[in-house]
Amino acid sequence: MKPVLAPMVRAGFIGMQRLSAKYGADTLYTDAIFPQNIISSNIFESQDMLLFIRKDIRVLYLDKSLLPKTCVQLVGNDPEILSTCINILSPYVKRIDLNCGCTRNFTHQGGYGADMLNKPESLLSLLKTLVHKHPDIKFSVKIRLLQTEINTTQFIRDLLQTGVGEINVHMRGIQQERDKDEADFKQFARIYKQIDKTEQVKITANGGIISIKDYLEFKSLFDENNVPRVMLASGAVRNASFFRVICTNIEGKEIKEYPLKQVISQNDRNTKPIKVNIHKSQRDS
Repeated sequence: MKPVLAPMVRAGFIGMQRLSAKYGADTLYTDAIFPQNIISSNIFESQDMLLFIRKDIRVLYLDKSLLPKTCVQLVGNDPEILSTCINILSPYVKRIDLNCGCTRNFTHQGGYGADMLNKPESLLSLLKTLVHKHPDIKFSVKIRLLQTEINTTQFIRDLLQTGVGEINVHMRGIQQERDKDEADFKQFARIYKQIDKTEQVKITANGGIISIKDYLEFKSLFDENNVPRVMLASGAVRNASFFRVICTNIEGKEIKEYPLKQVISQNDRNTKPIKVNIHKSQRDS
């Protein structure tokens, strides 16, 4: 299964999405967006792009050629607000992710992100509601490791029962930080192997995979024919050709990254300007 571009502030812009898709990313997550900002945005559309603007601030920028691979990540806990936002997005994208992994202070203050993992029953109820209301949307959810492996394993099973199509597991706990704490590949592997094999395809690993050395360490924990899909953030930002390395490794080949200067120069030559015959959505006032 091909790797995916993680929802990350530094990796959510159009240029990064285009590079990631070029080098083999299967799914392109946007950075986390508050649904209220989508609801109150004006939508501008051209032949090639979609732009959501709220009070002269860009909320979301989508390349139409990438829409089949695009997943919009939302931050929220109100089913009505989320549902209204999804109705606005649904003519354009068919994949929505709920952020339940962010540990920043603003998410705790609002009861969003990883804070939702402290109220698992409410989160499960929310997801069931969204899946039921929007049957044409493929939902995913991004979580973190819980206090024990047993808790995480059971929670993943419960999430699968809501009807979500993918579960992205950040391999750190709620109290851990990317810059200080190592991602726990081994704990993830133990949890993954306890999930029914028919459901394992829905689980993606995230965190700590920055180099091919990291990926090979992660891969070694699984059977050759049952290696989970991985989600790349910092590794992709460092050099987008990392997607190419992992894709070829999945195919049983060994290949190195392109030098970063080569990645930049190749795409400078090949980038085509976007046509900008923009019109404003009739939905807006």
